[in-house]
Amino acid sequence: MFFLKFYKKYLFGMMLFVCQNSFADIANLPVPIAERIATANLDPNAVSIVIRPIGEPSLVSFNANTPRMPASTQKVIPTFIALETLGKDFIWQTKLYQQGFVWKDTLYGNIIIKASGDPKLGAERLADLLKMVKNLGINHVDGDVVIDNRLFHNVQFDNQAFDNKGLRPYNASPNGLLLNFGTINIQLKKQQNADKQTVFAVQSSPNLSQFSPQNFVNTDKKPCPSNQKDLPIDLSVDTLTFHENLSDKCQDGEYWLSYPNADEYIYRFVSAEWQKIMPDFTGKIIFPEHITPPKKWQFWRYKFAPKLLGYINSAPLDEQIRDINHYSNNVMTEQVALSLPIYADKQAVSDYPKTFDFIKNWWQKNLKTSTPPTISRASGLCRDCLILPNSMADFLGFAFVHKDFDTFKQSLSVAGETGTMKDLRYRQKSNSAIGKAWIKTGTLENVTSMAGYVQGDSGRWYVVVGMINSPKVMYDPKAKAILDEMLDWTAKQ
Repeated sequence: MFFLKFYKKYLFGMMLFVCQNSFADIANLPVPIAERIATANLDPNAVSIVIRPIGEPSLVSFNANTPRMPASTQKVIPTFIALETLGKDFIWQTKLYQQGFVWKDTLYGNIIIKASGDPKLGAERLADLLKMVKNLGINHVDGDVVIDNRLFHNVQFDNQAFDNKGLRPYNASPNGLLLNFGTINIQLKKQQNADKQTVFAVQSSPNLSQFSPQNFVNTDKKPCPSNQKDLPIDLSVDTLTFHENLSDKCQDGEYWLSYPNADEYIYRFVSAEWQKIMPDFTGKIIFPEHITPPKKWQFWRYKFAPKLLGYINSAPLDEQIRDINHYSNNVMTEQVALSLPIYADKQAVSDYPKTFDFIKNWWQKNLKTSTPPTISRASGLCRDCLILPNSMADFLGFAFVHKDFDTFKQSLSVAGETGTMKDLRYRQKSNSAIGKAWIKTGTLENVTSMAGYVQGDSGRWYVVVGMINSPKVMYDPKAKAILDEMLDWTAKQ
């Protein structure tokens, strides 16, 4: 037993010696964190850690000025900037207008849906907005329905481009009139058909016009895969089909799939819903760029200014950013970030260059001595996004003294209890940070990261930033253990 303990100390000592001689300041790390790095079989140069008491110099600073891919920890940047510039009670309003005039129960003119960029607009709520037309006594529309989602310009991207997993919901594109996060819900229910064969019934929602999902999927005797995130599905704007059978050993399941074209999704939803509201409608569902000049005898319709018929409010910003940071919702983050130039800077239209300029200018105004991040996607779903760990710590320190800090803090996951940090209780059930750390996590195939706040045993508050960039580190539990140890050590201070 004595020999075994001696051997373990000797082995760690040798590993630490190698690290000290190859990588400058690992010896300056707290011993428990240094041990985790030494035993993780990781290049210490791939690890950055900052532990900083609020208002004081860093207690731990390891590779703190090395640019790192932050992954989803980057979400704290646009969400806090929105909180700081728009206020926690800010809401988005999706509006409904008529253009033309009503005679008896017929509108001679167009219905206009004016998008707001709402990050969390459900299809049911948009359907309620459309129903206001009938509720106001308009039973017929002699014109078109115009979907005006132009406030976000040129923001759709190829869903397959990031990781060739375009059906996964985290790859959905933003849109001025984003519905249901740009996803289709699929429910699979096992049953027997008329021939006593096991099949899965397929139900999809919402209802989209001219969209035909496969109704049943046959089964075979192959094992059910342990990871069912990627179903054997081909999804186009028109159809959803399975290109192979499912296993009869699999259970019922529910899945969300990213629809391949955001504008098509909106068009098909509005078309289906409008047909239910106005079954005799003979006009078109169109986007503004597809409006054709009116016929000469219709010119008078367009002399009427649009008249507001009604609107639906979004959930307030504080609820939106809690959803984003707790559950790491990518497309919601893009919506919030793209909203900044419009609602905080009063511009008519937003795009990505304007959005990133706004964030950079905000940073330079409020964190004058700190290097701004390099951002190409607000959510952190990017491999060219970079930030200095010290800069992230500066940012979090600034947020700590803001009047709405408590709102921001509550948007983060509580270690071992909620959101993406809930699993800490299962990874390290005795970790001292459980219930005492508010953290945003980030993972990509080559990134694992944490950023947030820890309250130590002394009552003092600390900013913590841990970022590891290394091949396949997402799948390495020893790498995540380094960041868990960072939280544990800080909580004991």
